[in-house]
Amino acid sequence: MKKTIICVALGAVAMYLLDPELGAIRRSIWADKFSGKLPKTGKAISEKTTKLTEKVSEVAAHADEAAAEAVDHAADKAKEVVDHAGQAGHDASEAARAKLDEASERAKNATDKAADNAKGASDKAADKTREVTDKVDDKAADAVEKV
Repeated sequence: MKKTIICVALGAVAMYLLDPELGAIRRSIWADKFSGKLPKTGKAISEKTTKLTEKVSEVAAHADEAAAEAVDHAADKAKEVVDHAGQAGHDASEAARAKLDEASERAKNATDKAADNAKGASDKAADKTREVTDKVDDKAADAVEKV
């Protein structure tokens, strides 16, 4: 229904402006009426376009700054993570070195104790061998005396 009314209205305007007898006069009147308004409208559109362009440039500059800040922040965070990982690796290395030193000290102590035990056992065996040798020598001497 709306389309029909719009079409009828446009048709009436077209007939009014294109009338063979008075259409040229009517068009001239309308041209005079609206010709003063066109420069004002063009100027308003130009001003709005200029303002819009300035706003878009301003928003783009802010977006560029925000992006640069975000990149800097991300780079700082990445550096912190790398530094933290490096410190953790260093700490783990130091802990492993301390454990190795501790194990090495235990192994040295165990080796020293085993050597001491072996020396003690060797000394005991040597003493026992001397005792047996002395007994054998004594018995041999007794046997020689009896003969």
